[in-house]
Amino acid sequence: MSSLKEKPTAATFDVEALVAAAWNGEIRVPHFQRGFRWAREDVRRLFDSIVKGYPVGSLLLWERPAAQQQVTLGALHFDAPATDAAQWVVDGQQRITALANALHPSGQSDQKFALSYNLKNGKFI
Repeated sequence: MSSLKEKPTAATFDVEALVAAAWNGEIRVPHFQRGFRWAREDVRRLFDSIVKGYPVGSLLLWERPAAQQQVTLGALHFDAPATDAAQWVVDGQQRITALANALHPSGQSDQKFALSYNLKNGKFI
């Protein structure tokens, strides 16, 4: 007999919905998570994999309440409202942070996230 009050579920998010959730403060990073460690090449490889349709791994998010707070994701800083259903990142912080920053004009102020796509050769630079 399981002691879980709620059973884990699986959901699929498209990149736009995931990034919008991060920008809206619906996704939170717990204080015990390590900081962002990826280099520019890691961010570029993530986008290259997405464009090529390669698997980029699963995310593990834990739905829990969250207080109103200042949220920092890479180069992005914003006020997130209090919510009863924040998605706390257990696994996937590097990928979520890379996506949220590279696809936001303010995030591209950090060179790690300032990517562009060369249409002639089909590569991120």
